[in-house]
Amino acid sequence: MNRPISIIYATDIHLSDKGPRSRIDNYFESICSKLEQIDKIAKYRNVHEVILGGDVCHSPYESYRVFNCLNNFLKNTHVKWQTLIGQSHDYVGNWESTKEKTIIHSLSKNGVLELLGPTMRREIDGVKIFASHQAICPNTFFGSYTSYKDLNEDCDIVLLSHLHFPFPTEVVNGKTFLAP
Repeated sequence: MNRPISIIYATDIHLSDKGPRSRIDNYFESICSKLEQIDKIAKYRNVHEVILGGDVCHSPYESYRVFNCLNNFLKNTHVKWQTLIGQSHDYVGNWESTKEKTIIHSLSKNGVLELLGPTMRREIDGVKIFASHQAICPNTFFGSYTSYKDLNEDCDIVLLSHLHFPFPTEVVNGKTFLAP
């Protein structure tokens, strides 16, 4: 008997040597600790994969320290890690012309992180899941966005990222919107 497929979804980690001015902790160590917590939960819960919603690093061109931390960590994790590619921090400009210089592309080339592209569509046990590193939000309030009611995807669950707002879980037009 096969076990049910399970995933962990985390997003907008923004790993960097330098944290925001508002952080009083060691930002780098704090984020690395959170990644370790995700891996421990994945092992404990027997999760198949971890999907990152984009913006793994704060800049596409972070330091060697950041690259080495991620590379060494991902080599030794218990599950497969994948990520969406978000234009806001994972790359600048055109992905094809800048990817060779980015951290996530280097991690992918090393075989420790699989790149999913800008969106993910997956069906797990008959449940259709959609994730994208774009501004999807409950209603119109700023910039370039897609409102829940206007999302034209055949799915049951929408995994949100990019906006960093704690939107409550909502069901709109038969789709459940989740914002970690």
